[in-house]
Amino acid sequence: MIRRRAGHGPIGLDIGTRDVAAVQLKLGPGEPTVLAAALIGRNAAASTAVLSQEEAGRIEAVLYRQGFQGPLVATGVPDDLLLSAILELPPRSSGAPLDQLARLELARTNKQEPEAIESGCWEIPAPARSTETSHMMAAGCTHEVADSVLNPLEGAGFRVSALDARSWALARAVSAGHRGHMTGISAVLDIGDGGALLTMLHGETPVYRRFMPDAGMEGLRNRVMQKLRLDAETTRYAVQALLDSKANEPGDSGPGVDKEALTLFDEHVGMMRAEMAGAAEYVGHRYPPGLQRAFVCGSIGEATGLIRSLETQLGVSITRGHAGLVAASSTTLAGVANDPRLFAAVGLALTGQRSAA
Repeated sequence: MIRRRAGHGPIGLDIGTRDVAAVQLKLGPGEPTVLAAALIGRNAAASTAVLSQEEAGRIEAVLYRQGFQGPLVATGVPDDLLLSAILELPPRSSGAPLDQLARLELARTNKQEPEAIESGCWEIPAPARSTETSHMMAAGCTHEVADSVLNPLEGAGFRVSALDARSWALARAVSAGHRGHMTGISAVLDIGDGGALLTMLHGETPVYRRFMPDAGMEGLRNRVMQKLRLDAETTRYAVQALLDSKANEPGDSGPGVDKEALTLFDEHVGMMRAEMAGAAEYVGHRYPPGLQRAFVCGSIGEATGLIRSLETQLGVSITRGHAGLVAASSTTLAGVANDPRLFAAVGLALTGQRSAA
């Protein structure tokens, strides 16, 4: 069993369809420090981000061997199974039970019975020219989904301290990277294998989320594989080369890049750009003056080409999200800790610290 030392935060455990990312931080006065970090491949790509009992046991054993401390973990609800809604409720001054009303509205919006879901909510800034109402964002999941995430982990000896929305974890990581001084509107695009999660922040508060199942890397790889009739290994190499080395302008490739693959890549980036632009317009209308910065993380490698393409088309600076923005790490850990696939795990590891709100 993993034993926990004083000063160690919970293990941030971000379960993906292909990998499980884990980060543990030393928390306290001053800058956080990465105490342990790992990226563990799953035995086979899964259809959703839920572990089997066998996988959970294997993850626990790997974390023990790699120096993680204590059984306490914070993990996320799979993006495709999270329920969310933006709500307008009575003003807080009315004395209305806002948390209860948010739960009822979240259930109604997602066609669920209120007693069948776990939920949480937070106030979001009132938009310009707002009426006298409380503006809130609610998130939750069904008891069935919560049990499917929690039971394998607890059966493997973990103790789950938080079941979080990954958008909130990403917001927490971004805010920590700015030392709590972030203003204006920011976008966080987390590109996983099974989809992409777009989160919009006003200041440090999540005010919008959208999960895009078709925008993940697996979808792009499948289209390249089918179009060019490549094997899986060659396809992964070709797509990663496009992500890392594509030139500045859409449609402009480097030497040796297949034109058809480049076209598919441009279409994929264009889909994400359109989603980000649409979300930025919506959030910017509520909270002028509009998008000021963006972060990209997930299964992207160095993502030089992806970041350049999005910067060119969106007109804002884009930062690659990684642990180094938030916490110091030793030379030994820096390689894995600064992998962008671990950025959400960093936010989960910060659960219980200063709220992003």
